[in-house]
Order: sequence, then C-alpha cells, then structure tokens
Amino acid sequence: MSFLLSVWFLLQSLVIGLCAYAGCVKGLFSRHPSLLRLWMGQMVVGLLGSELALHLFIYPLISMFVFTMLGATDTWLGVLGWWVSVVTMVVLLHNFLKGLVSTHEIMSAAKQLHVPPPTPALPIGSPVPPNALSFSFWTRILGVVTQTHYPHVRRARDVSYGTHAMHKLDVLYLDDAHLPHGRQTKRPVVLYVHGGGWQEVPSTKGNHGLPFVYHMANQGWIIFTVDYRLSPTHKMPAHIDDVKLAVTWVKQNAHKYSGDPNFVTIAGGSAGGHLASLAALTSFTEKQDERIPNTQCCVSIYGVYDFTDRNNIWTVKFVPMLEKLIMTDTLQRNPQIYKDVSPLEYLHCEEDRHKVLGVHVPFLLTHGTHDGIVPIQEAYHFRKTWNEVVRDKKLIMVEFPGGHHAFDALQSPR
Repeated sequence: MSFLLSVWFLLQSLVIGLCAYAGCVKGLFSRHPSLLRLWMGQMVVGLLGSELALHLFIYPLISMFVFTMLGATDTWLGVLGWWVSVVTMVVLLHNFLKGLVSTHEIMSAAKQLHVPPPTPALPIGSPVPPNALSFSFWTRILGVVTQTHYPHVRRARDVSYGTHAMHKLDVLYLDDAHLPHGRQTKRPVVLYVHGGGWQEVPSTKGNHGLPFVYHMANQGWIIFTVDYRLSPTHKMPAHIDDVKLAVTWVKQNAHKYSGDPNFVTIAGGSAGGHLASLAALTSFTEKQDERIPNTQCCVSIYGVYDFTDRNNIWTVKFVPMLEKLIMTDTLQRNPQIYKDVSPLEYLHCEEDRHKVLGVHVPFLLTHGTHDGIVPIQEAYHFRKTWNEVVRDKKLIMVEFPGGHHAFDALQSPR
C-alpha cells in the first residue's frame, strides 16, 4: 500500500512540478516541432504555473503533509516525490513574486500614456499599485471568480448592434448609487473585443477578459463587450467589419447608457487585440474633408499585428492556419487581403493620408515576455515601425515579466 501511495505522490508531484516549470519558462513546447500538438496545452500549464502559482503552492504543501502521514515517504519514490514538491514550491513562490513585481510596470506605463481627460464628471485618478498587505488584495488573488469581487457592477446582456445573430454585445456599468458623485451622463467608454484565434471556440464576450472589463466598470467606465462573426463559418474581413460596425453603434448609442460617445477606448486580447488595433487604425468619421478617428485610444493585449509574417517570427505555422481557417485565399495567390487586415501595414503609409487614420490615437501595447502562443516580437515590430514612421509617437509598450498568453484571464497580481 505504501508503495502505491509513493508512486501516486511522485506522479502528482511531477505534474505540479511541470506546471511550475512551464510557468517560469518561455514557450515550453512551441520550439519543438514534434510537440506542436501541445502548443495550446502550454498556455494552460503556463497559466497554472504563473497566474495560479499561489494556488498551486498550497496544493503540494498539503499533499506533502497528507502523504507523509500516510507513509508514502517510507520508500525512496516517496522521498523523491517529497523533494520534487519542495523544489516545486520554491519555483511557484518565485513565479508568484515575479507576477507581483511586474504589476508596477503597467503602473509606470499608464502614467506615460497621455490621453485627454475623459470627462470632468468622472475623475479618473492615477493608477494605484496593489497593496500586498491589504486583506482585499489576498481575497482577490485567492478568489479566481471575477464577478464575486464586483457586486455593484451590472451587466445588460445580448444587446443587438446589427442584423446578424452574432451581432450582440453586453453592457457593464456601475450602479449609480456607487459612483463617486452619483449619476453621471458622460462616463468614458471601453469597447472590448474578445480573443480566441478568430475561430468558433468557447472564448466569447461573456468569458474573456473578465478581470479587465469588470475592474474598468467598477471604476465608473461604461464597458461594451462585443461578439462578432467567427471562422471557419465566416472568413475575414467579416470579423473586422463587425467590430467596426460595433464601434459605430457604440458612438451612436453610448449616451443611452450614460456613456460619452466622444471618448471611446477600444481594447482586446490576442485576436481581439488584433481587431482592436485594426479598428483603431481604420475606423473613422468623415467631417469637412477630414477623417476623424472613431476611437480615442487603443489597448492591445498580446495582439497580432501582421498576417503576412513578413519578419518570420512565428515558431508555428501561423500563415497556413490563416489560409486554412480564417482567410478566403492563400497568401501567395492574394497577398493584398492579408495586408488589408494587418495593423502593421497601415503604419507604412504615412504619405497616403487616406490609409493612415489611427496614427494619432494613443496606443498601449501589453505583452507577456513568456508568451508561447503569440510571440512578443509581434509587439516589438509594431512598436519599432510606429517609432520609425509615425510622427506623433503616442505609443507605450509594457512587457509583463514572466507573463504567458492570456495572463489577464484570471484574478492574479498581473
């Protein structure tokens, strides 16, 4: 019996150890072609070992005590499992502290991003770094269900912004009674675009980016989270057409939800970051021979900026995936349709003012240094090109040390 317990103890110690290791390295499987089937699995184990490092830390601590009491450490396998657990806890503690320290990076960057004040009616103060000595900090870290931490945020679901069944959005807002100065009619707006690889996967407006949208709503902003047509049923540019339609709808209807139509920030993660960036660069209103951007700021979280992979930075077959599932033709036969939906492409057209629209909109790029799904080099090249071409350099990039893809999916220090 003690032998079986030892084997079980060692196996579960190794599994937790793998998660801890994945949490502190970059792209555990992404550079090994034979392991590409585990490409998405690395995101899961990476998140477990980084964003949920504290939760995993508790598990081996308890299991060491329980299995020792049951006699699992009477054999050399059990002793090995015990030492694996010790090393695992050290790595998990390191991962957690690294995430805690990285929060100050975004605080510093937020102060550098110069955006006009959204409205005098809703004072938005300087960002405050998390206080690790406060009780509320630990309850939010340990309680991974986001909604429970924001009881005064309301959510109106499935509001139509178009004629298609997928043209739905949710509206998140804070109760008037809990606003700093009572009811206000011009509150800043965020339009959030969910990710999911542009495909029909479980990621939707209802379950993506929850910590971000609930936190912003709790600060008094009006949040619109949008669904859009997805592949492979619908091909690009249906996705961006829907997002731009949603931008137009929000501009026309934000006032009905006490939002300010003149202050709309567009944000998104992963595929949503790509669509948010593209919409910020190409969504505009014609006014007296002038094209005025429909958004005042863009926040792209681990976004994709180049569908042509011109810099050859992807370690997986990104373009073939686009050709098979997302686009209507191959890159070789029709490169223009790939350029048309690449945010990076629009930064190369400064001399053509009819194509460059969003260069005067402040951009905030965030990306985890350990992202094994979307290479951080995507953001590097976008920033580099922006700084070389765009005259108004209103772009800030924040690297999250140790951050994996979807680091904002869970309640965590980051």
